[in-house]
Amino acid sequence: MQLTVKQALKKAFVAQAKGELKTAESIYRVILRKQPGHAEANHNLGVILASDNKFDEALPFFKVAVDSSPKAEQFWVSYIE
Repeated sequence: MQLTVKQALKKAFVAQAKGELKTAESIYRVILRKQPGHAEANHNLGVILASDNKFDEALPFFKVAVDSSPKAEQFWVSYIE
């Protein structure tokens, strides 16, 4: 069964909240293959990468999140930090 992007995003949120970061990362990457500009998926993937000290990899994801949704304060905070 195919999940919608909304369903996949929810599944990724749950996995991330449980600390299942590899699972969440995989789901976010699938979402981004379908919707490269998806703000939340970009942001949350950036958060996962940054938490693993992969700041150079995380930065482009934060940038896309900010560009896609410039009014989302948390996206700016993550990007700046």
